[in-house]
Amino acid sequence: MPKSLFRTIGTSEPTVLIARPDGLDPVSVPLYPTEGTYKPGTLLYRNANGFYAPAAAAQAIDANMLVVLGEEITVAADETVAPAVQAYRAGCFVDGAVKLAEDAALTPAIKVTLRKQNITFLPMADPTADDFNNEVTGG
Repeated sequence: MPKSLFRTIGTSEPTVLIARPDGLDPVSVPLYPTEGTYKPGTLLYRNANGFYAPAAAAQAIDANMLVVLGEEITVAADETVAPAVQAYRAGCFVDGAVKLAEDAALTPAIKVTLRKQNITFLPMADPTADDFNNEVTGG
């Protein structure tokens, strides 16, 4: 019977955003000053007044310029100046790390729209795959 060299001590939820560093196109964008905390990976769209705001499914369309927020930011209720935030207008991100407003998941149709704007996705490497084995055979 195989014996494991390691045992599971705990689990963690990875918060990795970028799948591949090549092809990233970082930009600084003005965030519309509405109260809230925005997490890295939030999909933003450029609204009619030129500011960026979290995109719901209705805004994640070909006609809008879309970017992925690269940093966490908290905006106060009395904020009157649009903060500049780091974002990416192109790049390869971990599948599932980019979310719509209110933490909603991207649909396949939205991923097609993002691909047209050079925002792509790759799955995170799975440590339970066949190429990872920490068992010892023999005694």
